[in-house]
Amino acid sequence: MNTHLKTSTTEDSISSNNYWNEKQHFTMQTNGSLPTVGNQAPDFNLTNSELETVTLATYAGKRKILNILPSLDVPICMALTRKLNDESIKLENTVLLTISADLPFTQRQFCESENLNNVVTLSTFRSTFAADYGVQIIDGKLTGLMAQAVVVLDEQNSVIHTQIATELAEGLDFESIITALKPLSVTSHETITQPNNRRESFRVNPLESVRTPCYCKIKLPTFNANGTAEYKRAYVLATNKIYEELKSQRHSIATVIPDIRIANIMLLNLRDISATGCSMFNHDEAFSYFLVLHKTYKNCTLHMPDGVEIQVSLKIVLKHHIEHHNTGKFNEIIGVEFIDMTQSVESSVSYYVREIERQHIALRELESVLESNVSQST
Repeated sequence: MNTHLKTSTTEDSISSNNYWNEKQHFTMQTNGSLPTVGNQAPDFNLTNSELETVTLATYAGKRKILNILPSLDVPICMALTRKLNDESIKLENTVLLTISADLPFTQRQFCESENLNNVVTLSTFRSTFAADYGVQIIDGKLTGLMAQAVVVLDEQNSVIHTQIATELAEGLDFESIITALKPLSVTSHETITQPNNRRESFRVNPLESVRTPCYCKIKLPTFNANGTAEYKRAYVLATNKIYEELKSQRHSIATVIPDIRIANIMLLNLRDISATGCSMFNHDEAFSYFLVLHKTYKNCTLHMPDGVEIQVSLKIVLKHHIEHHNTGKFNEIIGVEFIDMTQSVESSVSYYVREIERQHIALRELESVLESNVSQST
């Protein structure tokens, strides 16, 4: 008696693509939440395609896109990875880290077959990454895998953007990922393009011409003894810069020492201001490391006309370096939006915006009169 084994046909087999398409509306409950924007990202130990352990320090000084996936085998994850690969090639100083539970060999094979040359694949197969980043699925048939998510980090590993999909069909917003990595544009006239949620646009005024200097005080973060060598060097440079400035103003070390508590405050001259935000000049490269795009800074102080100081919290929405080929001097434009403002604080800022404009107009009228008198005398 002959026994015939049933041969699998195309109709009988279940392809990976069909399987995941059926699971697209599977709700992915995770063990926690993604890291908070503005905070430092947790460190990790992941395995690359050469079976080497890598950490955040492996990519020090670079911006990082953490492309977190349940598997590279999922069609919607494949599609996002391809798009990120194509776009990240255009981004300076940015590394695309694609993280999944797939084995390193499978990850490498996928990238080779898809010609994804700008993707660094990292496996969680011997890591606590999923739990540490709050993306570990804890319910249903996908328990133990990771939900699809993206976490974008700046050069100092501060979180500047996050997204997570609660189900595979939801996908992620590709454009917002790329937008988070691109500074807002500055035109040839240095007019700042603001976010769409701005209540009003900046009024660009030459604030250097007003009678009272206007500037913003932003505190350096508390020193982190566990920071990287690059961080420690930047901190020493910044605090030395502030200390030397205080010393030059006080003319002696003895008068500086009582004010050592304020030696961690960066002063940035205002460039323009409105009721909802301002832009500033940063002339010190030592400060640039600590002025982080998309980061929030609490308890800052605006020094306004008449010596009035207003306490504000702000978020950096623009960081634009200006090249000076002739002088070689460092110069950045830092654009910020005010956040969590009370009505009284907003009214105070609006009042001094009008005062700055009044001073500016008065000076322009005086200059016009002087120019007229000079022309008449000649």
